[in-house]
Parts: sequence; structure tokens; C-alpha cells
Amino acid sequence: MDDRRKDQAERIVKRYAHLIEMQTGKAVRPYRADGYVNMMNKYGTSKDTTEGYRFRAEPVVPDELLTMYYEGNGLFAKIIDTPAEEAIKHGFTLESTKDQKIEDFYTEALDELDWEETAMTAIRWARLFGGSIAVMMINDGRGIDEPLDWRNIRSIDDIRVYDRSVIQPDYQSMFSYDPRDPFRTRGSRLGMPEFYHVTSRTGSFTVHDSRCLVFQNGILPENTTNSIYQLWGIPEYVRINRAIRDAEVAHGSATKLLDRSVQAVYKMKDLAAELATEEGEDRVLRRLQTIDMARGLLNSITIDSEGEDYDFRQFQFSGVSDVIDSTCNFLSALTSIPQTILFGRSPAGMNATGDADLENWYNYLERIQKRMVKKNLRYLLSVIFQAGVRTGEVDEVPKIKVEFNPLWSLSDTEQADLDQKRAQTQFTRAQTAQLYIDKQVIDPSEVRAKLADSEEFDVENMLDEYDDEDLFPDEPAEGGQVSGDVGQSIFEQGQFADYAEGTSTEEHKKDPGGDGEAPAAAPAATKLPQDMSDEERQQSVANAPQNRAKASVQDVKGDGNTSTPEDTKACVGVLVVSQGKVLSGTRKTEFGHGLICGPGGHIKEGESPKQAAFREAEEEFGISPKELIPLGRGPVEPDTGIQPYIFLCTEYEGEPNCVDGEMADPQFRTLEEIELLTPSLFQPFADDVKLLKATLRGECDPFEEDGGPGSGNFGHEGRKGEIGGSEEREGNTSPYNGETSHGLERGVYSAKKSEWSKNAGRELSDREVQEMVDATSDYTRNYKDVVAASAGYSGVYATRGSLMDSEEKATAEKNAAAIEKAISLSDKYAGTTKRAMTMDKDTFDKFVAEASGGSTFGLGHLSSWSTGDDAIKRVFRSRDGDDPNSYNVVLECKSKSGVSIKDVADVDMDEVLYSKKARFKVLDTDPDYSVGKYKAVKLTLEEVGNRGDSSDLDGGPGSGNF
Repeated sequence: MDDRRKDQAERIVKRYAHLIEMQTGKAVRPYRADGYVNMMNKYGTSKDTTEGYRFRAEPVVPDELLTMYYEGNGLFAKIIDTPAEEAIKHGFTLESTKDQKIEDFYTEALDELDWEETAMTAIRWARLFGGSIAVMMINDGRGIDEPLDWRNIRSIDDIRVYDRSVIQPDYQSMFSYDPRDPFRTRGSRLGMPEFYHVTSRTGSFTVHDSRCLVFQNGILPENTTNSIYQLWGIPEYVRINRAIRDAEVAHGSATKLLDRSVQAVYKMKDLAAELATEEGEDRVLRRLQTIDMARGLLNSITIDSEGEDYDFRQFQFSGVSDVIDSTCNFLSALTSIPQTILFGRSPAGMNATGDADLENWYNYLERIQKRMVKKNLRYLLSVIFQAGVRTGEVDEVPKIKVEFNPLWSLSDTEQADLDQKRAQTQFTRAQTAQLYIDKQVIDPSEVRAKLADSEEFDVENMLDEYDDEDLFPDEPAEGGQVSGDVGQSIFEQGQFADYAEGTSTEEHKKDPGGDGEAPAAAPAATKLPQDMSDEERQQSVANAPQNRAKASVQDVKGDGNTSTPEDTKACVGVLVVSQGKVLSGTRKTEFGHGLICGPGGHIKEGESPKQAAFREAEEEFGISPKELIPLGRGPVEPDTGIQPYIFLCTEYEGEPNCVDGEMADPQFRTLEEIELLTPSLFQPFADDVKLLKATLRGECDPFEEDGGPGSGNFGHEGRKGEIGGSEEREGNTSPYNGETSHGLERGVYSAKKSEWSKNAGRELSDREVQEMVDATSDYTRNYKDVVAASAGYSGVYATRGSLMDSEEKATAEKNAAAIEKAISLSDKYAGTTKRAMTMDKDTFDKFVAEASGGSTFGLGHLSSWSTGDDAIKRVFRSRDGDDPNSYNVVLECKSKSGVSIKDVADVDMDEVLYSKKARFKVLDTDPDYSVGKYKAVKLTLEEVGNRGDSSDLDGGPGSGNF
């Protein structure tokens, strides 16, 4: 019997196991290595309630619902707004520059554009709708739907923000990246639309990506459930709406529980029997109503002492606050906003400070700054600086390294403690430095230099900034020999010997002689002053021009050294040619970002052009030229005023590799391919290629003539054996053979000599031409001294004159006389000119009264006028033209005696000079004239000739007699 039962049990177990196998995936979960199934308590089976949960995607949220939710739900609006405001309000700094002028420039520009409010709004809409764009209204001569012309950015006038709901990206252009024209898609933005179509209630337009700052609220997978969110990012509402609902319901339900906190209980004898009668229910209800009415009106209850009772029972809500806290905690976790900020509550618990919450909060804000703000801010600053270079407010686009200010603001006590610790650290360093000075390890001048550089110093690491050659100039290199010639040029020693290879140094050790006899070969081996003998130094001083204000610099030919104070702004370009193709890459710096360019850059102090060309080729493309052939000088760059030295390289070592990050995508292109990419070429590189083509066509010979635009030989036969100057022709003035300076070509001097000689009726000497050209060119750099001398050091220029010594006055007066002479002999400018002035109220009233009285007036000194409004804006900006206490005046006059000096001065506009004898008469007055944001009074003038005796001029503002 027992055996039969045992067999039956085994059959039942096998049968049950078979049924389990048949029901796999239905009655129970599929087999999992990390899961359990319990048939006894139904765990893991379909009977288990936890197995019924399934995740479903959130439905598509209409944009109208997002807008209504933001407008009507205060908690949701706070979640959207708070991170955007906190991420922006603390500001930023540029770690790459300490120049106060640059800082003032970009700070003022951002304030005018209302950057903080613009960025906050863009982040708000990105969090609310998933994305937004800020459209920059850039004045570059192109339409808003065209790629940005970086070489022609004049200004950025406004920034307008649009949310994702009114933007339709051009998805067809997302993968239209062309490496031959990378500029069309703003650098490496492959996968981003090239155009955005904006349709708002007030109108619609199409904007190019290069004019937009794009804000995206995160990145989603390629196959996201909503394709719209894949490009922009997901709205915050989608992920937190249920948590907000739970938090609001919990808070709302808690108040409703107060109505149920006390429950009245009425006891009545034989209540069940009474309700069983026909009118029992009505009698009971009437009784209850009577009791409630008496309780409400009389604040008392009347009941029968026999058989009735009225009592109150209270409910406990000890767990309600925990439920509310749990919903708040969950919402805080989803939004990354601490409850102290989101709900305004203090940290709970013993010894709770909330520091951990704030640390997480600040980390979240830093993520927003890095993901949304940083890249857009760098791009905006690059546009602002490019406009500043064009207008002359900054010299060049600085390196843009954005560093956001700390999010935590120190209290007064914390700041005092920090200052005390810093002071103690500086005191310890000072003591250490004094010890080293006493032991003669370092010199006090080294400490002063370090303090002047960074306002602090580290004694232990201060000497690390010096090379071994600087610390031990007389010590030989490891394994080398001591040189017996202490006065040997540094270009003949060590690594500099490679630059002078193949160059004869003996020729450059001779007496340089007089004017026009500078050696034609590259002065790479020319001795520095500290390497000269006493006789050579005395001879050098004797041959130097006696001009204290500016030292003339002789023409640089070939690979000459340009390491003088005036040539530190020189630059070089290198054309690397291999198998008929030219090496080029894509610029990655802020200046000219995305444009195609070759090796090149500025000449550093102490370098010759050839050395700079060698260095730039190594730094930017990782190649070492074996030979550099000078092609000549390129045209003057209009935005910088620099005229580059151009070299050709056909042999080099190494393979092109962009190692320093300034360039990318190095490749060789044919001249035909480069010509097709003309819109995307960096302008100096395009000019270099033009010079190369001219050389290949035989229009210029780099070995015998300078050739190229701006030279004396370009377009016609040159003078035999010389570089610059034209072949003498019958009836022409002889070419200029004197010294040159200020980076001007000899051809410029020859052209001015011809012009001035023609107008003077005689041939001017080279000395006369040199004085007038140098004085006019130098005027744009030291105009204040010259104008003060021209005004006789009177009036507002009396203070300037008191600061000048006798030698400075003599130089300024000599230059002023030379400029007056140049104006009288020059061809006159016949266009319209403008001049900006600012003055206080008394001076303004006096000037307008006298100028508008019908009589003529003059400025009483040399005066600069411009031909456009850009210079007017710069004047008003530099003189606080928007100050309500200052008065702006714009003079506009059709020139009769003015002279353009653009061809001989370092200016980026057609500046016109008027003699101090120029006289004007007012034709019309416009009191509501404006130049950009600056309001001014405009006086339209007529030039009525010059007065021979300027001693009795009333002058006007700024003159000595006004």
C-alpha cells in the first residue's frame, strides 16, 4: 500500500513538472538566472501583483499644455526658472587675458546686448520646451539666412530668443557637411541643421546656423520615441509631471484632513428599533439636525439624560507628514533642486547643515553652465571680439577661455578668514624670499618682476620659468665645448645656427654705410647691441636717425630681422608646395574659425621673418622646412594694418600633422581646388596664393624684384639691381632712395615724392619726403603731442604741454610743421568727412552759439576727420558719450583742403587730416542726430578756405583760443 502511494506521488510530481514546462512563459515567468519562482505563495507567477507592472512611454505632450502648465503652476515654473537664473547670475571671467581694456570692452558689449537676461530666457525655454535658439543680429553685409562672413563683422546689434515650439529645423541639411567648405556648417557641427525656420505670431524668417546660439536640454538616443526631442532634448515636464502631481496632491490632501480630524458620535437608545418604524428615519434626522443647529448657533448641545449621548473622537495624523516629505524628496531627486531652495524649508535632522545638498546643487548648475552656456558664450565672444578688431577697439582676438565665477558667495566672516590665511601665506613667502635674497640666491629685481607680472610669486618655482641658457649663459651645453669668442652672435650659436645656414655672416659685419646701402642678404647673422664691439656700437649710434619719438627702421629684405619695437606686429606666411599642390588646413582658433589657411603667424620679439616662418610651420603642421624662399611682401591686412612676409617651401622633413590645436584637417590642394574654395579662405592665405600665382606667371621674380601689389616694380619694369622703385622715365621724378620706416614700402615713399614734387613745382629731396612721410605716419601713434604743439600748448592742451620736456616739444613741433607741409603739397580729398567731439554744457553752449552765429571758425590745430560712422562711435564710446552730463557734437563737411593719409599711416579707415588753418561755416544744424545709441547735435559745415595767420583764430573746442 505504501509503495503504491509512493509511486502515485512520484507520477503526480512528474506530471506536475510536465505541466510547469508546458506553461513556461504563461503561468510563470521565463527562467532567469537572477529570479525566483515560488508556487506556494505565487511569487514570480501571474498571480503576483508586482508582476503586473509594465512601463509605458509618456504620451506626446502638446506645446500648448507646456505653456499653460508654466503659466499656471507655480511649483513647475520655479523648477524651470531657478536653475536658469542661478547658472547665469554669478557671471564669468576670461582666464586667458588680464587686460583691463579687453575686459571693459567685452563687459560693455555684453551689457548692451543684455546677455544675462538673454541667456536666462534661452535656458528657461530649453528646459520648458526641450530647446531654444538665440538669433544674433550681426552686421556683416550679408542676409540673416546666409553664412556668417567672419572677415567682415562690423557689429552685433541684438540677440533674440525663440523657443523650440516656433522653430522648424531644416533636417535635410543636417548631414550636408562638405570638408571643402566647412564654414557653411559652423566648423564641425555635422548632424546639426544648417538652417532654422522661425514662425512666430508676429512673422517668420529663416536663419543660418552660424548666426544662432543653440540651447539643447540634453541628448537623447537616435531611436527616441519622439523624433522632435531627439534633436533638441526632452522637456522637463515629461519626466517630473507625475512627481509634481503627487507632491501637490499630498500637500492639498493634508489640509483636507483637518475637516476629518474630529468626528462627532451620537448615541441613541433603541436606535435600530426606531429606524425600523415608518417615520423613524425622519425623526432621527430631525433630532440630529436640531443638535447640530444648537451646536452651531448656541455653541451648546441639549440631549436627553436618558438614552442619549453625544461624543467626539479625534483621528491621529502621525504618518501624514512622512508621506508629504517622501513626495517632496522624490521631486527634489528628479529635479536636482534641494528642498531648501525648492520649498524653502530648513534641513531636517540633528546636526543637519544641508552642505551636501548645496554641493549637489552647485554640481548640477555647473553641468548646465558647461552643457548649455559655455560653448555658446565662447562663440558669442568670438563674434564680439571680431567686431572689435574691425572697429579698432581691440588689437586682436584674444584666446577665449571662459571661467565661471564661484556659485557660493562667502559671508563677511568667511571672507575675512580667507583673507587672513592668504596674508599669512604671502608673509611666509616674503620671509622665504628675503632669506634667498640675503643668501644671494635670487635678486630683488626678479621678485619685483614676478610681482609686477602676477601680483604674487612662488619662491620655490620662480626660477623654473627660466631656461638654462638664461640662468647660465656662459655654461656650455651638456657634452659641448666652451666657445672662445664671447662676443659671438647668438644666431651663430646653438640651435640658431640652423637658421643662418648658407648665409654669409662676413658681409653683415661690415660698416652698414649711409642711406640706401643696407645689405640685400638676410641679416639673420646681424649682431645684437650686446654682442657689438665698442667701435661697432659707436658707429651704429652715429648712423641711427635722430628721432626721439620713433626710430626709423631700414627696409627688411629677404629674411631680415624685424625685432624692433615697431615691427613686433609683423607676421609671416608660408606656402608649402609638394607635387604641385599647396598645404592647407582648417583654422580652429576664434579668429577666422573654420576658414582654410596655411602655416603662418606673428613674428615674436627677437625673431627674423625666416625664423618665424620656420617656427610656425613646425608648430601648426609639424614639419621642418629645409629651405625657405622669400617671395616678397603681401598686401597690408586691412583689419590689422600688418604687411606679411611670404615664403615658399618646397622641401621639408616630417609629415603634416596639426599638433598644437590651431589647425585641423591638413591636406594638399591644387590651385584649382583652392580657387573653388575662395569664399572659405582665410584672407591672408588667399593673398599668399595670389602672390604665388603671380610668381608662377612670371609677373614677379622673388630673386630680383619685390613684385606684388604695393611694391615699386609691380606691373612694370623695375630699377636694375634694386628692390622697390620704378625705372626712371622721361619727365618723371627720380625714385626715392632714402630710408624707410613704419613698415612702409619704398614704393610708398616714391609715390608721395612724385605727388608732392608735382604739386610743389620742383623735385623734393629724399630728406624732405622722409620727414613728411615719417611725421604723418607717426601722427596716428603720437597724435596728442603733435596736436598740442599745433595748438601752441594753449587752452585744453596747456596741461599736455606742461608734461612734455623741451626735447619732446621740439620733436612734436617739427612733426607738426612737416605734416602741415605735407597737407599743403598733397592731392586733396573730395569726399564727405566727419568729426566727433564731446564737451561739457558750458563749452557746448558757447561753441554752438559762436558756430551758429554766421561767422567762420576754425579748430586751431591739426585735426583728424573720418569718412564713416565707425570712428564716431569709437570716440563717443571712449569718452563716455552716453553720459547725460556730456554733450556730443558731430561735424560734417565736404572736404576741400583735407588730405587722406591712409596710404602712409597705420589706420583701418580713410582718415583725413585738416590743417590748423582750415576755416568752416555752419550751413545746417540737426539737434536730433544719432550715431547708433549715441545722441548728438550735428552741424553741417562748409569749408571756406584757410586763414594765413592762425594766431588770432578763435579755434573752437580744443583749440587754444576758444
